[in-house]
Amino acid sequence: MRRLLALLLALCLCFTLFGCKEYQAEDTVPADPPGLTEEPTETTTAPTTLPTEPPTEPDPMAEYVETARVEIITLSNGDGTNAELTYRYPKVLLAGDDAEFWNRQIAQKMDEIIVQARTDAKNGSAPYETMDYSAWISGDILVVFMWMQHFGVEYTAYQVGLFDLGTTEALSSGDLFCRITGQRTPASMTDVLSLHLASWYDEEFMSLGVDGDLEQREKTLAPENLEKAWLYLDEAGALMAVVPAYTVAGTEMTTAFLELTDFSPTQVSIAPDEDATLEELVTVYRSDELPFSDTDGDHVVTLALPQVNLDTPGGRDCNWELRNELERFYDDALEAYNGGWDTSTKEIGYDAWIWENTLTVLIWEYKTYEFDRYFAYVFDLETGERMTNDQVAALWNVAPEDWRRILLGEARRTFMEKYENAPQDDFYYEQMERCMDEENVNATMLYPAAEGVPMALCRIHAIAGASYYWHQLRLTF
Repeated sequence: MRRLLALLLALCLCFTLFGCKEYQAEDTVPADPPGLTEEPTETTTAPTTLPTEPPTEPDPMAEYVETARVEIITLSNGDGTNAELTYRYPKVLLAGDDAEFWNRQIAQKMDEIIVQARTDAKNGSAPYETMDYSAWISGDILVVFMWMQHFGVEYTAYQVGLFDLGTTEALSSGDLFCRITGQRTPASMTDVLSLHLASWYDEEFMSLGVDGDLEQREKTLAPENLEKAWLYLDEAGALMAVVPAYTVAGTEMTTAFLELTDFSPTQVSIAPDEDATLEELVTVYRSDELPFSDTDGDHVVTLALPQVNLDTPGGRDCNWELRNELERFYDDALEAYNGGWDTSTKEIGYDAWIWENTLTVLIWEYKTYEFDRYFAYVFDLETGERMTNDQVAALWNVAPEDWRRILLGEARRTFMEKYENAPQDDFYYEQMERCMDEENVNATMLYPAAEGVPMALCRIHAIAGASYYWHQLRLTF
């Protein structure tokens, strides 16, 4: 009897347990989501691998620049709360001494700022709110652009690093200016910056009519401020400058971002071409007519300088000389005329012609006295480069030693003819010898005349007056 009762109790317990479990399972089946009206006809198999994030594009600058240091500065706001300031600066990965030196200088400067920021942050201040950088490649130049936002002031300081990817050498702002403009020295860079900065300043501030704006403008255009400019190429290849500027309202300092587009001489673009016309190769760079009257009647002083439109180092060097050496004679004449003085300049002009696949540009300044100036440029139209005296002489198959010998003979003959009535004393022979010394030969410029006659611009030293006078000598080869 006891066994029968135990068996019945066990059966009841099993029924109770299994019945509850089944009921609970059915009770937790979720209802169909809204809009589902029929059972799916296919079963799907869960993926065997978990989905991954889409692959990220490699950083194109990773082989050139990396972050050297990131520092998070905790700043006390004084009210129990804190703010975090991020200071980050770069390291250039190019090989070579220039990159190593630049990295060392940047790290030393930025580490000092970070140390100072840590100290100042405890008192609720900091040198900068942000220190960061960006980098890109424009042409064959690596540009590293850094900025530092001043704390509590709406002014940002900038610094730029430039590197030639071909040589890994660092470039200065002047180096970049010369490379882009084709000039041999950055002598005119200050003038170009001043021109663009003045235009920017006048548009930005002078219309406000605020008292003291002229003083702030002068401070902005002062040479000591222009020296703080950084030149760089943007990602599109435009030549840019970032320059501090003194404002006339609000924060005293701001920053001017300038695109430098107006150079002198104007950029040239014609590649060497034997079929190029003279009108394409040489154009007027600058010209003026200065009318005046005197006791002899009405006169006009004409001034004109050319531009050589050859996109070659030789063409750019020629234009650089025009801008940085010859144009000062032009400006002197213009200044004298505008000031009401005797200019002493009768004419500044030029002529140009093509002969035997060469381009010759002859420039002159005629004075009211005999000290006329001449300049000759001869270009090989196949290469676009300026020809040396030896190369010019080779146009007539004349060897270097032969043209020198012929030149010295012609210089001696010209001197003796010019001073045939002068006393033949020691000074006479001294000046004759100077006509034929090595310095004078090196200063001589050979060129072919329009009809192909060999000519030389040569200094003939004088017995009286100036030390020498330029002469156009016809050579017989």
